[in-house]
Amino acid sequence: MKVQEAAKGLERQLAIRTWVIGVVGLILAAVGLVRLSLLS
Repeated sequence: MKVQEAAKGLERQLAIRTWVIGVVGLILAAVGLVRLSLLS
């Protein structure tokens, strides 16, 4: 039981980390697009 719980915890951490990285990536992409549109 404890091993399964630990595995679930790791999966949750990975999922959260992946989600955060994705959100940060989207924000950076949006900022880049805004800068490009302002420069042109």
